Parts: sequence; C-alpha cells; structure tokens
Amino acid sequence: MLYQKLSLAIFAAAVSATPLLAESKAAEVPSIEVPTADLDLTTKPDVVLLDKRIKLKIRQMCDNNGRDGEDLRLMRQCRSTALANAKPSVRRAIAQAHSRKVYLASKAPIELGS
Repeated sequence: MLYQKLSLAIFAAAVSATPLLAESKAAEVPSIEVPTADLDLTTKPDVVLLDKRIKLKIRQMCDNNGRDGEDLRLMRQCRSTALANAKPSVRRAIAQAHSRKVYLASKAPIELGS
C-alpha cells in the first residue's frame, strides 16, 4: 500500500485534556499514527478494524487518569473532539484506497479470448 500509516491531527482535543499543551502557545498540534499497511480500506471489515484502532489510540491519548467529574468530562470531550477531527482523514484514506484500486484495475492486462 502507498500509505503505511494514517496520521490524524487531533486539534483541540489533547489541549483540553493536557494543561501543559494549553499553556504552551508554541505547542505542536498533537497527532496519532495508526498503522494501515495490513488493511484493505476498500473492504468493510478492514474499515471497521481501522475504526477500532483509531478509537483505541484516541482513548490512550485522552486518558487523563482523572477520578472526579471534571476530569471525566474533559476526557469524554477530548475523545469526542478527537474522533470528530479524525473523520476527514479517515474518509480521505478510504477514498484514496478506492482510487488506487480502480487505477490498478485499469492497468491490468486485458486477455483476449482465442
């Protein structure tokens, strides 16, 4: 596959869960990388697997070990924002997989019957 990993920018999500990032004006936009080399994003089972991988990475990124209501609220907000921000990247990756598959199919040799 052309893309080995899907890199997802997680904009405000990590900032709400990580005070250090909120304080730093020059902080880099957090992102996660999700491996996709073993997936065929033109099939539903592999798209479902990608979705599970993304949700796992987002849970890990947004985990703030909070025990009170505010920490839990921030963690849920981080997760929902991160997932919403990831959706356009996922749609692009799936569209690119379909485009590559169509392109490769158009380059396949044509066998003429005898």
